[in-house]
Amino acid sequence: LNADGSEDHGLFQISDIYWCSPPGKGWVCGLSCSDLEDNDLTDDVECMKTIYEEHTRLSGDGFTAWAVYRPYCQGRSDHYINGCFDADPTTSTLLPSTTKRLSSTTPRTTRWSPITSKSTMLPTTSPTTQRSTISTTTARSAIKSTTSLF
Repeated sequence: LNADGSEDHGLFQISDIYWCSPPGKGWVCGLSCSDLEDNDLTDDVECMKTIYEEHTRLSGDGFTAWAVYRPYCQGRSDHYINGCFDADPTTSTLLPSTTKRLSSTTPRTTRWSPITSKSTMLPTTSPTTQRSTISTTTARSAIKSTTSLF
């Protein structure tokens, strides 16, 4: 609960002041706030993009819509989002990885390696852990399903 009585909802902490409405569908994103708290992130991403685009139009920086951005992230996060809003979303897509440890005492170290055909990053593990492998077909399939969100 925020100081003004509003609440932020879902993964992207979307405010119910302008963007979603409890309990019906409404406000700018046309969503019930509970739609931002379910397992389907599709509508959350669309709403987040709407917010980002509107605030880019208003202030030149779409992330200013989130109150925590200015004090904690502004000027420090560009490398994390570089390419996220480009027309070709596969240029900076990351695929999540889970790698198995050799034993419970072996730390898991993951780094990201590019796939040159799509400039996409895939995880690899350090020499102290088992190498994570993924086929090109599997990677392309995962990329297509991941990029459809953006």
